[in-house]
Amino acid sequence: GTLRETSRDMAMLTVNQAARAGYAGRATIYRKLRSGELPARSGENDQAVINSADLERVFGEPRSHRETSHESIRDIAETAQLRAENSLLRAENADLRLQRDRLMSLLEQASVPAPRSGLTLRRLLGRRARARARTQDPQ
Repeated sequence: GTLRETSRDMAMLTVNQAARAGYAGRATIYRKLRSGELPARSGENDQAVINSADLERVFGEPRSHRETSHESIRDIAETAQLRAENSLLRAENADLRLQRDRLMSLLEQASVPAPRSGLTLRRLLGRRARARARTQDPQ
């Protein structure tokens, strides 16, 4: 359904529209209508319509507005981005561990001792590459 406006530019909502907008549940809105705490008018098809100003007076700002404030939207977006980054980093970490394990296995097969503390695999491989280059490069 659509919101209907009165001549004073007040939004008039049905009970279902008010509930969907997040003011309160249907049962709560009906309870407030029966108690007289929330005034209503008769709309099309004798359906009760409620002024949005009265809804805000009784229930406060609708939940949908509270939950989608700019800050919470930014928080939700940032959380989603951080989760995606975390997922990618976990996958990259797992891949790097597999690469490390494969390289360590190759080193063991070649009976090269595992790198000592302070001697990184990159430095060890770099020395081998430089040694290979020297043997292939007759100067």
